[in-house]
Amino acid sequence: MKVQLKIFAILIIPLLISCVDRKKNYEDCHHYMTIINNSDLVLYAIAASSYPDTIGFVDVIPNPLFNEKLTKVNPNSVNTDAVKDIETCMEVHFSKEVAGKRMDTMMVFLFREDSLLANDWKDAPNFVLKRYDLTIDDLNALNWTVTYP
Repeated sequence: MKVQLKIFAILIIPLLISCVDRKKNYEDCHHYMTIINNSDLVLYAIAASSYPDTIGFVDVIPNPLFNEKLTKVNPNSVNTDAVKDIETCMEVHFSKEVAGKRMDTMMVFLFREDSLLANDWKDAPNFVLKRYDLTIDDLNALNWTVTYP
């Protein structure tokens, strides 16, 4: 019986640890961005690192309505992982090069829920509620938190 209990513990403990070990934010590696919504609107947040291209994000980022657990920010509330990159640290986006130019700005777009429901996603650049252009220094100063309004 003791042998079976030890084997069970050896097998189950790593599984439990892996389930609990959700990627976290660290000083130099952020997987999440917090969005604070101080309005009466239902908001959706996305981020794009294709600065200054304000149109191209619709081709690579899906409509945030499809993943509202991560992108939705209810009125007068906080979503601590509204903008997420679970694969890598978000800082990695600032070291990418596009067409020989280092990306140094991340755009965070906020949309009203009613605008997303009433319009086609390909027209999203025309109904952005608020756009934040943030450098890594800006994000660090804001503690990786964007507040609306």
